[in-house]
Amino acid sequence: MNMMKVHDTKMKVFTRDGFTCQKCKKMFEFSDLELAHRIMKGKAARRYIRSWYQERFFEVLSEADIDRIIHHPLNLVTSCKKCNSSFNCFNNYCETEILLTKIIRAEGLGL
Repeated sequence: MNMMKVHDTKMKVFTRDGFTCQKCKKMFEFSDLELAHRIMKGKAARRYIRSWYQERFFEVLSEADIDRIIHHPLNLVTSCKKCNSSFNCFNNYCETEILLTKIIRAEGLGL
């Protein structure tokens, strides 16, 4: 993502979340906030998304589509620096399934 798009995405997510960390529920200034990924961006998460999608839609996702899913605003939450590492829903199968389904629908994939 280019820097302007990252800034725009941050502003949209921070505004949506009221500039409030979604873990500790404290309000912060823009410069003290970060974007946290609910489904992480690492190789294991990418493999999971790829196989989850293929099992349901019998298609293979491109890396670009996986990036769209990982960086989709529904997968991002506002976080303070202290809480950033605690948003991973990857260990919660049900929450991950629901989130992926919402993103797939929002992106028009698998339809």
